[in-house]
Amino acid sequence: MALQFTKQQLATIKDAFSELEHLCSRTNWTDMGELKSALKLERKQSDDLQTARAMVLKGWLEGYQNPRMPISVVYALREGYRNAVLLGARHKVERADTEYNKDLCKEAESFALAVDQIIDQARY
Repeated sequence: MALQFTKQQLATIKDAFSELEHLCSRTNWTDMGELKSALKLERKQSDDLQTARAMVLKGWLEGYQNPRMPISVVYALREGYRNAVLLGARHKVERADTEYNKDLCKEAESFALAVDQIIDQARY
């Protein structure tokens, strides 16, 4: 289920994922592993790296914007997407208000918002 992206959209996805990797590398040593795990599982779903990256970013954004979503909703998500949602929620709850990570979280959120719009425009 690979999505079709333009070259500009692919560049945006790449930049957004790099920003999320940067955030994960600056927070907790487990965050990068969680991100890689989510990407690996999403890649199995789509067989396409860019679609997997986009879906991880979308999941991270969903968790970041709604860190207190009901566990019944989280439980129903596919595993890779769920890992991304949980990572986003953790960043919002534990890291978004710290002086060290506040700006990084805001940047990652703005990049992820752009990717969320790209996914809405993409074709299967």
